[in-house]
Amino acid sequence: MKRKIIRDSIYTYIEIEENVRDIIDSISFQRLKNIKQLTIQHLYPSANHTRFEHSLGVMHLALQIFEKIKEQLLSNQEGNSSLYFNEYFLKDHLLYAALLHDVGHAPFSHVGEKLYERKEILAEIKKEIWSIKNKYIISLNIFNSEKIAPHELMSCYVLIRNFIDKLIPFNFKPKGEKIILDLEFILRIICGSKYLSSDDPDINVRKIKNTIISIVNSETIDADKIDYLLRDNKIIGYIGPRLDVNRLIMSATVNSSEGLSFTTMGISALQGLIDCRDILYLWVFNHHTVVYTDYLYQKCFVQFTKLHKPGNEWMPRKNFFSPKAIADDNVSDIDVLFMMNKAYKLVEKDATFSKYTSRLIDQFRNRQFLKPLWKTLNQYNDFLDKCGYKNEKEKKEVNDYINNWKNRMRLVHSISNNLKIERGNLFIVKRENKFCEEILEKLIITDNDIQKTLGKLLPTKDSKSKYQDTAFYVYCKKDQIEYVKKELEYQLININRSQNYFNFY
Repeated sequence: MKRKIIRDSIYTYIEIEENVRDIIDSISFQRLKNIKQLTIQHLYPSANHTRFEHSLGVMHLALQIFEKIKEQLLSNQEGNSSLYFNEYFLKDHLLYAALLHDVGHAPFSHVGEKLYERKEILAEIKKEIWSIKNKYIISLNIFNSEKIAPHELMSCYVLIRNFIDKLIPFNFKPKGEKIILDLEFILRIICGSKYLSSDDPDINVRKIKNTIISIVNSETIDADKIDYLLRDNKIIGYIGPRLDVNRLIMSATVNSSEGLSFTTMGISALQGLIDCRDILYLWVFNHHTVVYTDYLYQKCFVQFTKLHKPGNEWMPRKNFFSPKAIADDNVSDIDVLFMMNKAYKLVEKDATFSKYTSRLIDQFRNRQFLKPLWKTLNQYNDFLDKCGYKNEKEKKEVNDYINNWKNRMRLVHSISNNLKIERGNLFIVKRENKFCEEILEKLIITDNDIQKTLGKLLPTKDSKSKYQDTAFYVYCKKDQIEYVKKELEYQLININRSQNYFNFY
């Protein structure tokens, strides 16, 4: 079969099979060229890579991993009469899922994703499934888990709506036998929804399918995570260690718990991957400037969708972050930037809009960024120590208190009123501390036929004993930092600790 060769900055060359070109050349997939992978350009202006090349990379990497483990995966499948189940069937379904796993990403990727409405997407998925019920059987139960990200649900919706006719198994069709596309299998790979015994009683088939799912979407290490770490790390100048992806693939294997695993041959590569992931989350994805600008984007999106007036139908949320906007209108970063520019001009010309909206615009357009009270997790912990929260239990309690949106807004309003700070010039923003403990605890490594968790084979990483799962940045004008810090300290010291829940006196 003819193949197209694409030059890639990570893998040098990616082969595209002829039958996949219709998918890649479609408007819905080409849209990904205008969806940036990251929204960190205010900090790293060269980070302009997109979801398009990432999707091609995940497909390439997933197929490489599959080629490494396929013999081990299928060694017990001879004579299976319940399903025409061979490497070609698996490869086709894995290829489609890996290629289309991000086709539902929002403009501005994870920032825009926060404006997705899960119930709205699920309702549209249900309609699409109902429309194809005579051709495919799909259980809605695969979408029930709250762990499924909104963009993964949207990818499933876009796939069903725009790509079904292009998903034709092509690698192998035996004489006189028809291969039927297992659409639910592809959707499960995208969502990371593994089969339970109630879904498929055949334990052998279930194990194989679940291993394929884990190649693209797992709780530990998969092709998606490896590719974005490789790309993000390279494009920002290798802040983290360079990853030995070839050694990682060579060490790929299958474990007894129905998932992708690795042998001790890949320990050094896994060490690099874990370190790279922690460094990127700590110093790039959760850098105080990135957290602030992402928050500002969200505030602007929400505020601009409130600017709707007769004749300005381009403003409502549904025009940019709804299933119709993504699947039918192919909305991308370009459309949202165009909308923001029009909103800027509208606010500047019309004095009836609030000063709050104007302040948001000034911070963005003129780069009048607010400044953080602290810049690192250590400085945040030192501040909590100063407020009297010495142990991890107490720090968790105050974090849980601030994590409540109403409490957080109450703090902002109280400090703003006491210091006479205008609305829009003080923010308390949550940051997620996504450390590697879950990977260390769950990823199974095969060591001389003995299975161990990765954490037992790598040098100690004990981030959870030092940091909570969540932390917060506080932003204000530079000349108000010391005043805000003192007022926040006073507020947190005077939280009532005598009750089981936190409340102001």
